[in-house]
Amino acid sequence: MFSRLEVIPSAGRLVAISTAGLILTYGEGLIATSEPLEVEKCGLSALKLLDFQCPSTSCYALVGSESGWISLLQWRREDAFDLVNAFSTHDSTVTEVETPQLPNECPEFVTVLSVGLDCRLVVSRWGLAGTEVVTLQTITLNVAFPQCILVAATGNVQEGGGSESDSKMGDSNIECLVAGCGLESVVIHVH
Repeated sequence: MFSRLEVIPSAGRLVAISTAGLILTYGEGLIATSEPLEVEKCGLSALKLLDFQCPSTSCYALVGSESGWISLLQWRREDAFDLVNAFSTHDSTVTEVETPQLPNECPEFVTVLSVGLDCRLVVSRWGLAGTEVVTLQTITLNVAFPQCILVAATGNVQEGGGSESDSKMGDSNIECLVAGCGLESVVIHVH
């Protein structure tokens, strides 16, 4: 059974993850474009595609699972994904994965926000080359059964505590909303 769907706009492909631990890609007419790739031996529960519009960086998929792991996969132009890295982030099912980066950036690292049924929001930084995953913060949530994250605003912290939404250097604040059995607003300060 499929659990999540997203589209890679630059490639015109539909990406699906399944409760059988597979990631699949489909082209025009919903015809499979490659063999399914087994990401894990358990169900996949969260999917976020990062389709960077720059020549040096391709599309990536962040895939959360029922085991609490998040996997980073890189899209090959041959219509398939390759596993780059995997990291245990939660003690239970990952229900949502989100990134505050803008789609036109060409980053070497990606800040990843994830929520799981362990009622935690985990902030981590992933190297797109697969060399590094660092947990920056773990926040215990007051909302039960967190299911999704909405990134409301991001910006760099200026001296005096203000924020500048267009700067790319220094510490930054990420404002987000977590939904589950209620809503919780969270401001994350990232170094």
